Amino acid sequence: MATVARAQTLEMQRPRLRFRISRVIFLVLALVVTALALTPFILTVSGSFKTKSEILDWPPTIIPRIFEWMNYVEVWTNSHYFPQWIVNSLFLAGFHLLIYLGICSAAGYAFARLRFPGATVLFLAILGSIMVPGQVLWVPKFLIINQLGLVDNLFGIALPDLAEVFGVFFMTQFFKSLPKELEEAASIDGASTFRTFRQIILPNAYPALAALSILRFQGEWNAFQWPLIVVRSPDHLTLPLGLASFQGLFGVNWNWVLAGAMFNAVPIILLVIFFQKYFIRSAASSAVKG
Repeated sequence: MATVARAQTLEMQRPRLRFRISRVIFLVLALVVTALALTPFILTVSGSFKTKSEILDWPPTIIPRIFEWMNYVEVWTNSHYFPQWIVNSLFLAGFHLLIYLGICSAAGYAFARLRFPGATVLFLAILGSIMVPGQVLWVPKFLIINQLGLVDNLFGIALPDLAEVFGVFFMTQFFKSLPKELEEAASIDGASTFRTFRQIILPNAYPALAALSILRFQGEWNAFQWPLIVVRSPDHLTLPLGLASFQGLFGVNWNWVLAGAMFNAVPIILLVIFFQKYFIRSAASSAVKG
């Protein structure tokens, strides 16, 4: 009997042991991934306080020998256009985001709820455009922007991507997950389609709009290749393009570049902190409904 009881106890403990081992493995993997993700950011923060010579030392150190706080002052004062680059990026990302959210949410609601001829074909055609590499579209985009006279203009950067496939698809799927009873109740009260969308649907879409805002603002704020094609004048550069201009003929002012990179990171960090609860709510809601 004792042998049987011991065997049963071991059999009961095996699942617990496997669970603990798998938990430790996942924890170690999470720590490794977190370390790999944070290392570039930590080195950027550290390098922004180092001298130009110390940045090039090998192996790199996390804590600077001397904290050069003046790097942040110099990157602001030594470049005449640096404040203008920040203003350009804020205007571009903010203007683009507001119109982008309006177009994607309206198109997503139309595909999710409205019935019109060719809706399915049009939606599939929009999704099919994802298979076309973005670089292939740069030439026709530039030709259109040039014909509109928007070369070397911030609106020329923002205009081509005001309606983007992922945003339309994302909002379409979210609106499909909302219960139709919300619209039926509004219809009984005599609300029009536009009023239902504005007063009933959009307030319930805040989590999805917040998640989409973070992703799109980050993409537009850090955009480099398309603005590089469109912009010519130094006072029209965005912040990423401006930081790239710190590379001179005889070297790179890495202390200025890293200090400027921290200025570039601040809006993204603030946006994530501000919309974090909505982003998590959207992810949790999608997981439950999925």
